[in-house]
Parts: sequence; C-alpha cells; structure tokens
Amino acid sequence: GCANSIDALAKIFPVFFFAVAALVCLTTMTRMVDEQRINIGTLKALGYTVFDIAKKYILYAFTASMIGSILGLLIGFSVFPIVIFYAYGMMYTLPDMIPAIDIKLAISITLIAILVTTISAYVACKKELMEEPSALMRPKAPKNGKRILLERIDFIWKRLSFISKVTLRNIFRYKKRFLMTVLGIAGCTALLVTGFGIKDSIQMIVSGQYGELLKYDMEISISNKTTDSNIKDMASKLNKTKNIKEYEFFVYENGEVKTNEGILLNN
Repeated sequence: GCANSIDALAKIFPVFFFAVAALVCLTTMTRMVDEQRINIGTLKALGYTVFDIAKKYILYAFTASMIGSILGLLIGFSVFPIVIFYAYGMMYTLPDMIPAIDIKLAISITLIAILVTTISAYVACKKELMEEPSALMRPKAPKNGKRILLERIDFIWKRLSFISKVTLRNIFRYKKRFLMTVLGIAGCTALLVTGFGIKDSIQMIVSGQYGELLKYDMEISISNKTTDSNIKDMASKLNKTKNIKEYEFFVYENGEVKTNEGILLNN
C-alpha cells in the first residue's frame, strides 16, 4: 500500500516539475528575446545566421538546465530518500538504508530536463528570428487596442478604477503571458499543497497507529538468527526491569488474504 503510494507520487511529481520548468523557461526566454530585439536585428544585419543567434539562447537554457539538474540530482539522491525512509521508519521496522545512485535514471532525467528547456528556448526565439533585420532593429509595435468584453458591460466597467482597467486590458491583450503565469503559479501551488498533504497524512497515520491502535511505548526488533536461549534471557531481563509493566512477543509475516473474488489484501 505505502510502497504503491510512493511509486504513484514518483510518477506524478516529475510531470509537474517538468511542466513548471518549461513554463518558467518559456516565459523567461520570451522576455529576454523581446528585450534584445535590436541586438538580434543588428546581428542578422551583420550576416550572422539564424542558428548562430539562436545558439546564444539555447546555450543559456542548456547551461541553466545542466546546473539545475546536477544540483537537483545531488539533493534528490542524498536528502529525499533519507527523509522518506525515516518518515516511514516511524511506522515500520525497516533494515538499514543503503544509499544508491541510479545512473540510468540520473542520465534520463538530465536529458529530459535539457530537452524541455532547450525546446522552450527555441520556441521563444523562433518567431523573432524569422523577422527581417530592419523590423527587428525597430522597437516592437504594440498590439492594436480593442475593446474587451468587460468594457461592453457598462455597470461593471464604470465602477473600476483606472489601474484596474489597465490591468484587465493587459490581461486580455497578452493572453499567452497571462496563461503561462496562471499555469506556473497553479503548478507550484499544487506541488506545495501535495507536499504539505503528505506531511499531514504521515503525521495522522503515526498518531492513529501509535495513539489509538497500538498502545505500547517501545518495540524491540529481534533478528531471525536469534536463538531461543537469547530470547529467554531477554524475557528474564524484561521481567526484572521495574519500569516495564507488560510486554508481549509477536511476529511480522508477509502474506495474502484471498476470497472467491480474488486477492483482498497483499502485505
């Protein structure tokens, strides 16, 4: 059950992270290209090819992606496994954790991150690079202003302040930027809510498991190699300890509970 939950989260989380990374990269590169229109036009006029100019922005995204991937892999392989392991270690008896680095997973994640960011960078600068140098060397003409839907609703529009009207016009005029901003914030918020939700779930499981179901204060795990004489010695010591009121031996076993309809429980 818990292993399947962690496996499901491991499949969903990367999709959110890559989507947010693509939106952030697309927004950043689009703004950068808009700010450097004149420089791009000058380079094209001097004879630089579209590929030579695009390399600057693609290399920028590639470098940022590589640095972010390396830092993310270091944190991901060293910090998160320990946090998750000890979180579930409060509920289960687990063997010692053996840190491991999955080279194939690290390479595939890095390649996907680089691919997502470089494609976003290329998409951001493709439209500008297709324009003529003379057009790029002039400031970008603003879009033609037109009435938005709210302007046709007089009793709402007349009650808005000047700043509110300008803001609403910009939102409807630059729908692409507005959509990317909304999706980016929504993705980040979803990740935050999911993280806090996992924390609350684990805390509730711990309090319910050890506060309501299990009433003991301490658990001692015994190895399978422990002999009967060692167990008797341990029981004798427990009987002599004044602070221990009661103790009980029990065994954990994995098994399946089956019905006529199939497997009911697998643990």
